Amino acid sequence: MNKKVLHYLFENIAEKKSANIAVRTETESVSYSELNIQANRLAHLLNHFSIKKNDITTVFLDNRLVQLIAVLGIFKSGSIYLPLDQKYSQNYWEELYTKIKPKALLISKSNFNSFLEYDALFEYNIPTIIAIDINDKQLVFSEYKKIEDIYIEKEIGTELSIYNNDIAVEGEDSNYIFFTSGSTGKPKAVLGSHQSLSHFIHWESKELNITEKVIVGQLTSLSFDASLRDIFVALMNGGTICFPSKEIKEDSALLLQWLKNEKITLLHTIPTMLRLLSPIHNALEIAVSNEFPELEYILLAGEKLYAKDIANWRKLYGNNTTIINLYGATESTLVKSFYRIENNPVRNSEEVLPVGQPISNTRILIVNETNELCRINEKGDIYIKTPFLSKGYYNDAALTAEKFVQNPLSQEKDIVYKTGDYGKYDQDRNVIVIGREDGMVKLNGVRIDMNSIETVILKLNDIHTVKCMIYNSDSISSSLVCFYESNTISENDLRAHCSKYLSVYEMPSIIFRLAEFPINANGKVDTVSLQNSIKNRLSEGKSIQKEQPVNAVEEKLISLWQEILNVQNIGTEDHFLSLGGNSIKQILLRSKIRLAFNVNLAIEDLFLCPTVRSQAAHILSLPVLESIVGKNEITPISKNENGYAISNEQLRIWLASQFEDHSRANNMSYTYHVTGDFKVELYKKALQEIINRYEILRTGFEVNEAGEVVQKIVDEVKIDFIFDYKIVNESFSENDAKEHLKSFSDTVFDLKKAPLLQFLLIKISDNKFILSTLMHHIIGDYTSDQVIISEVMKLYNAYEKGSSIELNPIKVQYKDYAYWIKNRLANNEFSSEKDFWENYLENVKQQPKWYKNSNTENYDGAHYSKVLSAKFAGEIKKYCADNNYNLMGIMTAALGVLIHKISGQNDVIIGAPINLRSHPNLIGQVGLYLNMSPFRVKINGQHQVKEIIDETIKNQIKIFDNSFYPFDSIIEDFDLKNNFNLMERIDLYVNFINHEDKDESNGLENITFIPQDKTVKRSKFPICFYINNDKDGISYVIEYQKNVFSDLEISKLGERFLLCLEQVLENQDKTIDKISLVDKKSIPSFSLK
Repeated sequence: MNKKVLHYLFENIAEKKSANIAVRTETESVSYSELNIQANRLAHLLNHFSIKKNDITTVFLDNRLVQLIAVLGIFKSGSIYLPLDQKYSQNYWEELYTKIKPKALLISKSNFNSFLEYDALFEYNIPTIIAIDINDKQLVFSEYKKIEDIYIEKEIGTELSIYNNDIAVEGEDSNYIFFTSGSTGKPKAVLGSHQSLSHFIHWESKELNITEKVIVGQLTSLSFDASLRDIFVALMNGGTICFPSKEIKEDSALLLQWLKNEKITLLHTIPTMLRLLSPIHNALEIAVSNEFPELEYILLAGEKLYAKDIANWRKLYGNNTTIINLYGATESTLVKSFYRIENNPVRNSEEVLPVGQPISNTRILIVNETNELCRINEKGDIYIKTPFLSKGYYNDAALTAEKFVQNPLSQEKDIVYKTGDYGKYDQDRNVIVIGREDGMVKLNGVRIDMNSIETVILKLNDIHTVKCMIYNSDSISSSLVCFYESNTISENDLRAHCSKYLSVYEMPSIIFRLAEFPINANGKVDTVSLQNSIKNRLSEGKSIQKEQPVNAVEEKLISLWQEILNVQNIGTEDHFLSLGGNSIKQILLRSKIRLAFNVNLAIEDLFLCPTVRSQAAHILSLPVLESIVGKNEITPISKNENGYAISNEQLRIWLASQFEDHSRANNMSYTYHVTGDFKVELYKKALQEIINRYEILRTGFEVNEAGEVVQKIVDEVKIDFIFDYKIVNESFSENDAKEHLKSFSDTVFDLKKAPLLQFLLIKISDNKFILSTLMHHIIGDYTSDQVIISEVMKLYNAYEKGSSIELNPIKVQYKDYAYWIKNRLANNEFSSEKDFWENYLENVKQQPKWYKNSNTENYDGAHYSKVLSAKFAGEIKKYCADNNYNLMGIMTAALGVLIHKISGQNDVIIGAPINLRSHPNLIGQVGLYLNMSPFRVKINGQHQVKEIIDETIKNQIKIFDNSFYPFDSIIEDFDLKNNFNLMERIDLYVNFINHEDKDESNGLENITFIPQDKTVKRSKFPICFYINNDKDGISYVIEYQKNVFSDLEISKLGERFLLCLEQVLENQDKTIDKISLVDKKSIPSFSLK
């Protein structure tokens, strides 16, 4: 059983504790067996409609029991769960239809009219729409089919299995998408995984010692990721989820009584709800007893928690309940730190309580402006480091790269989540969250982005300036205040605009129209002045003439409003929201109205009746209650003792490697400084398993009787045969170690003898090692090295913990890929790719090199490196994101401009290897999955810079689409047509290394690997640029042959490239002839021989 997949655990519980009550509502109880059967029926139904693994199934349901079944059924089907909410605005639906494009929608019939309103706005049609109802604990299904723009309901007559399906779901698989606020006015869709969700649920279960006796009170909206805590903490442990009715959730007095009656033992909620349940400011305490004997835990998250909140609770209900403050984000997968609050905290009542220490396998890093870990009480940025982050933002690589960044404390590649929060450590190294400075705030438990809200508001014509901020008017909740400047837009106009484009959670509660904004001494909007003015503006009221109450009900309502809103000057026609009301305060108002007037008032009534006068009229109308209370598929080939075909790339490397020096040039060496309790035998055991796993790591190359180079795979390679372990001691000094490392990297592989990789480990001291790996390029590439490292780390961790682990299954091996390419060539299946390359390379002419010719037998090399400033790298990445460009396209265009400016060439050819792991069968594979491709940058002086970039990227996309056609075939075709070798026309080579895509989720615990810069001794090419794209930076290395370029020439060239990049970015609308690399005497005098 895979513990990384929670529904497998649920199925196990359902089998062992089938009669246990899994869910309890006001009207019925559902056993584990009954719940599992209905989830199974739904999973089989989705699979019947061809909803498969990683498809997205969205739900728009009004019954929480049905939605709970939907979560389980969707997980079981292998698809991805995405919940919608009635409160979502058009922006959310637009994101759903234009970017996410779900394959299925599960909907309540009562929501269908709302769905139709949004569905009519977009071209995309959701392929499968299933209406779900529940009758006597049985799901009832029907299908909506769209026929000529009209949806017709049809019965689903398929008999559905009640048994667990056989869909194989892995921990790494995606399982849900939840929306959060976005800074562009659009919501962000966060993609989660099974293993990350499982990690948190296991942590909470262990930390709180959860058993099957747990009864979880489910209060969180199921459209928020926090609801998954309620669901799976209960279901993973055989406990019970208890759903209150809507009426109970909206009434504080009824909710308190419900908690006691249902014997709730565990509650996840927000601090605002704790304040509502701590009735210091009203008379609700008469409805409840003084304690909750069964309530063991309250876990709070989503907002700042104050010491006075705890003091108020303890005063009313004692110390029986353990209260824990939590911290995390949707992006971090639920919660990642916790703080158990002492029963009687000795703190100032206004003090913000810490969010404590990280949960297991997590670190909370607070980093200052100099990228150092903060000292005690020093403010800094909060980062979350864990292998169990979410997968980022669905279909938004640029935003993911912006938020999931390189650990600023580590030189080793280490991806962390930058929360956008600022915080500090207290004396005990507990984390205290101070707030946010990027517009993101938690408002009454829901994360919203004020920048996003301002963006939406500014879309309204004649809004000149807008500023949103949070106003904490009392100890109950916070309000969102909007100031704006406009000549014509009224507050009601703005409110109507916001209601159209913002969710209820993002709606400003208070709106002030200003004649002009106050300006501070720095010429900026004076936010301090605005914040200070809110209370006075609210106290003064909006109008001079206030409508006075005309009866006792209106008088009482005004006093209730004054108490809740902390505003004194209230008229009977004032709008509740305009005075600082919000959904939380409406819940409190409803409770107070029930107490004061003994009537059953719905929350919807308060939306429909937003003024004192309308509320009073509605109250008088209510009865008094008695109580308040295909062809591209790669497939395995048959075993062949005589060997297997090699790929075109392998053949090219094999031919070049017949020269000893060039063979050394194809050695790929990576060296790491290792610190910590490194267990050598466990590491060797993990390496052995990886070598057993990949045939290419057990492959040599021979020439058969027909004169063909073939792959020969050996069945077994013992790790000790290729693992050299040295210990620094009296007989093996540190100088000896250095010489040994040098000679190790100079190894000349005999390509006939597998394996073509070696490992060297030198133990310097008990906790310090040097690890060096050496692989011949003919069996792998940079990505192969990273895959090996990642999988070895996973295995090492599992061995150290004594746990089992299953790596992702391998469907094909490298020999299968090589055969697939050869077979496609033989069957003329690359005809369209061949035509593309012929057209793309049309009219490429011979011309002299812009540098002197090289001695092809001398590969002695060196390198020059440059790291772009963080500011400039950020500008490049932002430019790419704003224009929907990629870094490879920008850099290729800039290199073309550079060579044009240096040599005068108008047609620059750049060779770049393309990673072929885009094929679904090759994802995460070890092997030489590269194909060199020629990129053409055609330039003349009258071209605008942006035209060059646009054309380069347009062609780049086409090249990617045709990237499997072997480079050797491109050269052969070109030579036949043009009578010269295309290789002679390649001006330089460039290799793009994208560290942003590295899998950093399996680092070794308590062990640090720091990669070391490698010394370039040989260069395969006369000149090659290596562009490194990190999460938080960009750098480049120029590797060159020393008999072609001098160190000074390359140094000047490196400087010119940086200048060229700056010019290209700053002068988009200028023509190329206006781009200057300045100071002509500093430009190296390259020989055009």
